[in-house]
Amino acid sequence: MVGDVTWHMDGVRQVKGKDASWVTEDARAIMDQLIWLNELSRTEPDPVIVASHGEEQQIALTRQQLLSNRFE
Repeated sequence: MVGDVTWHMDGVRQVKGKDASWVTEDARAIMDQLIWLNELSRTEPDPVIVASHGEEQQIALTRQQLLSNRFE
């Protein structure tokens, strides 16, 4: 779970921060985390990186039984 580093996996794939002017955060720290996540997704075998607002991704991961659709 990447929390709010990015809201969608496109942020990891494109190493792109949130497009939300109302969000204030340490841009350099966020970019460093996105670079690290992008590298991880390209170099590690089958990592499961879950973005907090990626509904399509969460549905797909639930179907693959890599994520549950409920808290336990």
